[in-house]
Amino acid sequence: MKSTWPALRVISPGDCLKRLNDAGLTASYLKFDRDFPKTGVDGGLLRSFGKALHCRYLFISTAVVGDVKSDTSVTVVWTFGRKSVLHSVKISGQIWDTVSGCQIWEGSGVGYNRLGAYEAAPLTEDVVNEAVERLLETIML
Repeated sequence: MKSTWPALRVISPGDCLKRLNDAGLTASYLKFDRDFPKTGVDGGLLRSFGKALHCRYLFISTAVVGDVKSDTSVTVVWTFGRKSVLHSVKISGQIWDTVSGCQIWEGSGVGYNRLGAYEAAPLTEDVVNEAVERLLETIML
């Protein structure tokens, strides 16, 4: 990722949590993590996260990992009589400005791999990396 977008400064999830804990925002983060899908973002809390993380913009994401096993006749034709499995990861996200409290971007990226029933499953990490790369491509355009 750094080789493709060298100007992008990404804070790892572990470092992010450490900085929030060090700033005394553990309880606030846990409440935010639980309530965000239902209530959205509180501007004051967003500003405090930005100060603790020393960043202007926050990327807030969710991921859905799925396995779909197919038995339909169309799949049988397309895979020459073999059952197939589709492994996918969809990462959706929003970018929020911690100063203004406004959402400035929203999008998603998907990584997938179709396998025959007897092939080894791909590493979930590989599929996730593909989804992240696709998401970053849409953000950086």
